[in-house]
Amino acid sequence: MPDTHRTCEVCGIKERHLNEKRFFARFPLDVNRCKEWVKIVGKEDLAYLQVHMLHDLKHVCEVHFSRREITKSKKRLKKRAVPKLNLTLPPLRDEILFQFLQLNSQDVTPQGQFEVQAVPSASMPASSSQPSSLEKTDVTPQGQFEVQAVPSASMPTSSDVTTRSQQKESESQIRKRKLEDVVFMQFFVLDVTPRKRRLLSELRKTKCTLASLKKSAKLIDNLSSEFLKEIVTSALKNQKRKSQGKRWTIKNKISALAIFKRSPKAYRYLRYLAPFQSIKTMQKFMTKIPVEPVLNTAVLDYLKKLAPIKKIRAKLCSLVFNEIALKERLTYSEATDKVEGFIDYGHERKNELANHALVFMLQGIGRKIKQPPAFYFVRGTVSSEKLPVLIQEINNSGFQVLSTICDQGPTNMGALILLKEWNNGGHNYFEFENNNKKKNYDIPHLLKSLRNNYLKQGFLKMEELKGQWSHLVEVEERNRVFFIS
Repeated sequence: MPDTHRTCEVCGIKERHLNEKRFFARFPLDVNRCKEWVKIVGKEDLAYLQVHMLHDLKHVCEVHFSRREITKSKKRLKKRAVPKLNLTLPPLRDEILFQFLQLNSQDVTPQGQFEVQAVPSASMPASSSQPSSLEKTDVTPQGQFEVQAVPSASMPTSSDVTTRSQQKESESQIRKRKLEDVVFMQFFVLDVTPRKRRLLSELRKTKCTLASLKKSAKLIDNLSSEFLKEIVTSALKNQKRKSQGKRWTIKNKISALAIFKRSPKAYRYLRYLAPFQSIKTMQKFMTKIPVEPVLNTAVLDYLKKLAPIKKIRAKLCSLVFNEIALKERLTYSEATDKVEGFIDYGHERKNELANHALVFMLQGIGRKIKQPPAFYFVRGTVSSEKLPVLIQEINNSGFQVLSTICDQGPTNMGALILLKEWNNGGHNYFEFENNNKKKNYDIPHLLKSLRNNYLKQGFLKMEELKGQWSHLVEVEERNRVFFIS
């Protein structure tokens, strides 16, 4: 199977990322030619590797050679081929190439290896004789060995090099560290068995995979949307888990619950496209949310934080309330550990079965604000004392209630009539803290009620005018005859 992990040392292109076949040439085994390649490529790291390591691990793609230097079959280079095209770095200096000649000189010890000595550190007593190679020695927790590369007698020393004293201290330290790395690489990596070579290949692939995962993790952290970041993170965590073993954070559940409450049908469709929780999981999550038939202090605290940063127009709002018919029955709630179904005002419960749920909603007039401040379980009409208390709490939070809106349900109408009588209000308003609060009605529901009463009673009277349902029937018959004729 061909190696697809080859990388060009000049342009950095990887063979596995190419859509077309491209010839990758190895560095030559000849020392002089290899030195010329290293100099032209311009990467300093290559100068600290031996020729056979460059030949086995490093490549240059065909883009950097002329057509005359590649055979017609595009499987090998000609003898004197040198990369000269599309170079990205300047050639290396002779001072750097001197290290390359030292590593690959024929005068060094056999097989081009260094002599490695174990030198005791300052915390250990020095022995009279130093071994010429690494030996198995019992090292105490306090004792440490320092491994140094000692050149052979035939190898040129640093005193013979006059140009090295002219280099900066930082550059010399970097090259010394790279040279030590090469020594360790020669000592531990060269002359390896096929099994070790296979393990080294797997280690290199694992490092590439780890680098790719780190890059992906950085991309996730750079996402501007917190919602999208939570979705991607949860998808990665639950990718290999079974459906019963997936785990979700509180943020995941809140985000999914917001979509589900807006449109359950849209949420069911999104579950096929993105990793969202099941509906049963959200239902269990909703049972843990504390919801009581009482004035919601969390909503009032939110309004108090929002009021100082809002303009006066944005703080004008209407109090909308509506009734929902309920069946008269009793149920036991495991979440609250109590029996539900009685009349419940939060701080007060009665031994009568409730047949309606009265829900209040605060809606902005100048800005889009919608918050549910309270709900109650009632029977018949609600006491007129609930509306003033609720309006008072909303006004204390910084917002101002200008009007109330409801339909013509008996519970709602009874509450407004009691409130009007209690505060001596007018025809379409009631007084509260010396301010008139307008009473508005749901217009679509008002038209529906008007039509139902007109149809049921047979006539409609508005001030001094009177109309009958038979008049509408007669007009419809005349129009039908007119269009037929």
